Amino acid sequence: MFSVPGIFSLPNELLIQILSLVCNSQTRYHSLLLVNRRIHTLTKFEQLPHIPIRLNASSVESFLEFIGNDDNSSLVKHLWINGTSPTCMKIAGSCTNLVSLACSKVVLYSICRPNPFLSVYDISHKALRELTLFDNTDCWSFLSSIPYGRGKTLCQQITHLRLQEPLSDDFNPGSFTSLTHYSFSGNQITLVKLIRDLAPIQKLPNLKHIVYTTYFWRDAPPDERTRVISSVDERFRVIYFGPQLPGEFALWCGSARQTDSLWTGVGTLKCLL
Repeated sequence: MFSVPGIFSLPNELLIQILSLVCNSQTRYHSLLLVNRRIHTLTKFEQLPHIPIRLNASSVESFLEFIGNDDNSSLVKHLWINGTSPTCMKIAGSCTNLVSLACSKVVLYSICRPNPFLSVYDISHKALRELTLFDNTDCWSFLSSIPYGRGKTLCQQITHLRLQEPLSDDFNPGSFTSLTHYSFSGNQITLVKLIRDLAPIQKLPNLKHIVYTTYFWRDAPPDERTRVISSVDERFRVIYFGPQLPGEFALWCGSARQTDSLWTGVGTLKCLL
């Protein structure tokens, strides 16, 4: 990757620019850490905040060890974490500078726990703006019940909310005063169901984009029924996840990498409406 000796004579500013082009995945990130001490330092401190980190059961333990060294947790900005184990909760709780988080509701609850270094009313994750939830049944009432309003405080700072299952009946739109982007999934969309599902969030004062995603749609232009559905709300768009198209994680990464994302609906995405 860095086989040309002369590249190491470049100033850090140029090396950082080169690294930003090369370091576009966790695999590349780990490889760059092994090049030499200078590249290791530049990669860790300059690139880690831009790397979307995806963890599962087989990788959480090693990642917890990684962020425990030299306080690397403060550099993690984009975290996708599958699982509900204590290790998953500890990782999410340690990465207090997160901007975007994809997780289960159990992990979400864990970051609302009291921090001994803050007042009982404060939350640690003050920079968190984009939240993707894998499950949300009875989630919102539990968040509201967390002492000192820490759950509600977290909801109030979220601007982008993505749900991978239908919105739970206990959703409280009044807690999402900063929400500008909302996305949800489904299969067979109908006008009646759409109106029902959107009712809780349509009146949010700052909401600008509503994105519906589906794997179950004909690979064809929108029919008349679809066009009628689009008239429910001018902010509404449908995105199809189909063969050879970016999947859920790839679109989530787009926000961190400044490329196509769930919210842009451009480029390789198939935006039906």
